[in-house]
Amino acid sequence: LKMEVDAKKHFVYFAGNGGVHKGLDLLIEAFIKNEADCFLHICCNIKREKDLLSCYDHRYGSNKNRIIIHGMIDPYSDNMRQICMASAFVILPSCSEGTASSVITCMAKGLIPVVTKESGIVINDFGIQIKEGTVDAVSEAVTEALRLTEEEIKTKRASVYEYVYLNHSADKFKNRVKESLKGV
Repeated sequence: LKMEVDAKKHFVYFAGNGGVHKGLDLLIEAFIKNEADCFLHICCNIKREKDLLSCYDHRYGSNKNRIIIHGMIDPYSDNMRQICMASAFVILPSCSEGTASSVITCMAKGLIPVVTKESGIVINDFGIQIKEGTVDAVSEAVTEALRLTEEEIKTKRASVYEYVYLNHSADKFKNRVKESLKGV
């Protein structure tokens, strides 16, 4: 996948099974309704989401080129690296997660989270909160992301990298496990 694009216009949906639970339906609706010049990259197991995605086949219309279905992608593959390099945001309007590791994976690649509080992701001042699980709220968050300047995106990306390094690195995990096992 070679993309010569403006990354601030690209959003990545990267998730496991349960598309409706994770808000994939809301995302597709928002991107169909949103007239902004932006793109949604859907990276999930499309075989498991075939029924959901087929509901939108007749509705894509002129948005077909803005909603790109990649299917399931290995998070460590060149394809995933290229999608993330061509994008600025990871988006997940989930209704319930512990901590969405798929979002953390994309944050580790420099993507700014656009998520619901139910996704379990701490966004501090570097992310964008989807205020509720509705198409309008998703659309508003996308519009907010599109309004960011290149400098704001650069600053947020640097904060995302720092946050992931300080809170979700392999060393941090190893230290948390060691601390947990001390009392055992």
